[in-house]
Amino acid sequence: MTCFGLLHVRIATCFIGLFSLLGVCFSLIYCVISSQNVQPGSARPNYKLAAIPMIITIITILFLFIGILQQKAKHLYPFVVLQVIMSFVVSIMLVMMMICALCETRYVLNAFIGKVDNPEEYKLSVTILISVLGFQFLLQLWTTRAVCCCYRYFIDLERFEFRKAQFIL
Repeated sequence: MTCFGLLHVRIATCFIGLFSLLGVCFSLIYCVISSQNVQPGSARPNYKLAAIPMIITIITILFLFIGILQQKAKHLYPFVVLQVIMSFVVSIMLVMMMICALCETRYVLNAFIGKVDNPEEYKLSVTILISVLGFQFLLQLWTTRAVCCCYRYFIDLERFEFRKAQFIL
């Protein structure tokens, strides 16, 4: 089984796990750096709520790597479930941002892109936001598909080993 005829699904799943781990590391570094850069007179940002998804993601990535190393399909479940949930959340955000952009609801969009006075710059910021959300949604769908293919590969491998053991006995 291959992803796009280029990579075996097991190697693609390893890359997905590695890049997901890098993404979590960069998010953690961002939280640490931005919590240290506090301007005088402003409140220190509270990133305790952001720690919960990061911890869950790290645990699912660990299960992903354990599943790859042990070739156990059941260890890939947490990562797939997390990707499905995140795809659902990103799709809702994408639809919400598109509706707000079409209706020109600046109140919601200002929370994501900040207050922009120039109309051209505002439209560009909204377009970039929607594009990034769309790209993230497509990327999550692809990673979910690749990990599901790896899951099927491990299931087939387990069935083959079981049948091979039955044939030998």
